[in-house]
Formats: sequence, structure tokens, C-alpha cells
Amino acid sequence: MAAAGQSRPRLDALHRRLEQLRFLDPSCGCGNFLVVTYRELRLLEQEILERLFTHQRASGQTARMHSQAVLGGHLPYLATAA
Repeated sequence: MAAAGQSRPRLDALHRRLEQLRFLDPSCGCGNFLVVTYRELRLLEQEILERLFTHQRASGQTARMHSQAVLGGHLPYLATAA
């Protein structure tokens, strides 16, 4: 994030990279790792979008992160986190 700064091409590239990330928690525990991971990724994406569209709020840009980015045995918790 620091390397991208306010550079629109770098922020766009980082945003596209976030969309491609996948996380797996095969432990099938309580799902906390996945919920926290998803939440932190969404917060990072929000910061990217704020930097990209500080001066043009009505851009139509949508979030690219989605719950399919985190995979594990206990995904119902993600529905409540999203």
C-alpha cells in the first residue's frame, strides 16, 4: 500500500491483485482465521478505493473482493461477516 501511494496505475494493479488472492484454512475450526482475513482484505480494498476515488465519488467502481477469496470448512460465518 505504501509503495502504491496515490499512483492510480499502482493502486489499480494492487486492486486487481487483491481480486486474485485466495486463502485456504483446511483446519475446519471455528472459521475465525477466514473471517478475520476476509475483513482485513475488505478494509484494505476500502482504503484503495478511497485513494482511487477521493475526487470522484460517483465513479461506479465496485468492490472486487468477495467471499470466494477465502476457503475453508466453515464458511457460513462469512455470510455474516460480509
